[in-house]
Amino acid sequence: MTGVINIDLYKDALKGQRIGLIGLGKMGRGIAVSLIRNRVSLTSFSHKSRKGIDELIELGGVEVSTPREIAESCSTIILSLPSTKEVDSVCFGSNGLITARHDGLFIVDTTTGCPVQTRKFAEKLLRCGIRYVDAPLTRGPKEARRGELNAILGSPEALVGEACTVLSGFCRWVLHVGETGEGQKVKLLNNALSMGVVALSANMIGAAQELNINPHHLRLLIQRGAVNNEITQSFFSAILDEGDDPLKFSIGDALKDLNYCSDLLSGAENYKMIRAAREVFLSKAKEGRAEKTLSHLLKES
Repeated sequence: MTGVINIDLYKDALKGQRIGLIGLGKMGRGIAVSLIRNRVSLTSFSHKSRKGIDELIELGGVEVSTPREIAESCSTIILSLPSTKEVDSVCFGSNGLITARHDGLFIVDTTTGCPVQTRKFAEKLLRCGIRYVDAPLTRGPKEARRGELNAILGSPEALVGEACTVLSGFCRWVLHVGETGEGQKVKLLNNALSMGVVALSANMIGAAQELNINPHHLRLLIQRGAVNNEITQSFFSAILDEGDDPLKFSIGDALKDLNYCSDLLSGAENYKMIRAAREVFLSKAKEGRAEKTLSHLLKES
């Protein structure tokens, strides 16, 4: 049965489990901290930077050298990777998960990726006896460290309990939406809506500047109206306030998700707003801003 799951029911079953984690970026490091706090024995490996693995080892985690070694020492593996490309490499590449002794291996993929490829991965892995579900996440690295992420679970009914046990180590809320791959579909629509609001907000603030309107006045008006939202106010803060940029997501990451969403709807004609948002991010990526945060849709440097 799909719907919201009471994740607290699964926390006790997590303690003492040996789990592998692949992907120690900012989000992955936060997940690692939460899992270890929940008494999980955690194993991972270093890819490009030692920062994540050094923190994990300091907290009591175990380092190995390859995905294959993780699969040979852990029956459950979490993926926290940038895109479907990296998931493909980790699962099926040289020394990938599929090359290990993997009786009963269970993979929970938290990557925001391509649902079509995810379904193909699930089918290919299952033929080798490996079970695989997708559980893309919302919220950010700070919430990951506090164990307060949200997960959108795509999983066969028979694997929901096992998946929720894993997710209980770093999530506060889980929504089961259907079979493997469906979680990523819902996540992509959520991100497309968010990035549409970001693109429109940047355009709106730019238009205010073009018309010599004081953006502070526009900000105050929006705060008191029906269209007020956290994304737009974060944009105003990034442009107008001194201090850290609250819009940490990169233009390139947003474009990646919008590309996946556009590809899903490639045969449909009625979703021009998603494609229009994609064009906004694509134009900035072509200007060399892909690694910049979202506020650089408007900022010149």
